[in-house]
Amino acid sequence: MRIRTKFFLILFLTLLVSELYQVLVIQAKKALISELQQATSQAVSIEDLSYHFPGTFQISKLEIGERKDQKYLSVDRVSVSLSFFQSLWMRKLVMSRMQIVRPKLFYEREARQKRQTSQSGSAKDFPVAQRLEILNGSIDFIDRELAVKKLGVTIARLNSLLLLKNNNRSAGIMAFSADADLLQGEASEIGKIRINGWIDLESHATQARIEARYLDGIYFYPYYSSWIDVGNAGFQKAQFDFLADISGLDKKFVASCKLELTGNEFNPLVQGQSFNEQQKMAKLVIEILKAADNGR
Repeated sequence: MRIRTKFFLILFLTLLVSELYQVLVIQAKKALISELQQATSQAVSIEDLSYHFPGTFQISKLEIGERKDQKYLSVDRVSVSLSFFQSLWMRKLVMSRMQIVRPKLFYEREARQKRQTSQSGSAKDFPVAQRLEILNGSIDFIDRELAVKKLGVTIARLNSLLLLKNNNRSAGIMAFSADADLLQGEASEIGKIRINGWIDLESHATQARIEARYLDGIYFYPYYSSWIDVGNAGFQKAQFDFLADISGLDKKFVASCKLELTGNEFNPLVQGQSFNEQQKMAKLVIEILKAADNGR
């Protein structure tokens, strides 16, 4: 009789704990959606929110905004690990690690005359993760502000790491790194980008390096179309590398930039055809770049 009573008592407590867990998860999911909606002023949906002992929350299928809008974000999975002891010691929520898996951001910049200022959500101090990882992310960017034509770029295979090292005496130092491929559409590669550096959150000292390599000058020509007409200049291929070393102190920054023409080809001339003015200008610009310390 006692064994049966214990069995039913354990079963009852298990069901009670399970029901309480479901209620807490549902309430936590509603609270998180509400916080994100206030912060972004966008519609927010979460497919699932779960808790894993001892202190890890996992969010599945997070969406912010709508696909038809100019700003839209979807994430396959977000994993957040909390540091309970540090949270109790510092009297605020401390995340020891956040991992964002396969985030996809869609952003469209309108033409200047059509652009409208949107109201942003209320500013809030969200907890910062001591380790933030972004795995296999992508950004679809469409620029309609260009005078020549709209331009679309996909930042694919984006991987990023952010580390925050702090102590009780200072706000800490944030180290960061990121690398990605630049694509035209889904397959054609038009460049690579890499960023790394650090920021002192107390003194605002900064050191960073931005490297953009193998940039397709033909595809990105709308950004410098007022300078050179690529079509009339007869370019068949143009490739650039861009490097920027950035340093700063007390919110004042200095950037040393280098733009290097790494390769170019002109369309072959038909017999009896001579260079037009645009082609002569393009060749002159190339000679200037070559003579200016490797494109510096």
